[in-house]
Amino acid sequence: MITHSKLRSLNWDPTGYLDLVLLNLWCLRSVPESQSVSQINNSIVSVDNKKELEVAEELVQKELEKAMEEDSAKIIDIENLFADRKSIKDALSLEEKNVLVMKNEKEEGLIGKDAIDSELSLSAPTN
Repeated sequence: MITHSKLRSLNWDPTGYLDLVLLNLWCLRSVPESQSVSQINNSIVSVDNKKELEVAEELVQKELEKAMEEDSAKIIDIENLFADRKSIKDALSLEEKNVLVMKNEKEEGLIGKDAIDSELSLSAPTN
């Protein structure tokens, strides 16, 4: 016989468990007593298995949530890495453009200097 203290030690809700036993007894009222006891024992095992399944589902859910949090953190790290790479690439591209502008200005300056030198040499009095 299952006592109230036994139910409490198994962390079962005694009210729900008693309802289950009463339901089984009502369903089995026309079944011989030996079969009734056997079927009640089977239902006790079934309730125990359901309780274990619920606990296992809770553990799996917690592990899943933990894994999802870790994955989210990894995704954020990867997104930050790509953002950093893009900003570095943009900065390099800007510097390359600045170098090209400076190179063009230098070439224009050299062309201007050559033009001034040639004008000076043309306008200079020859001996």
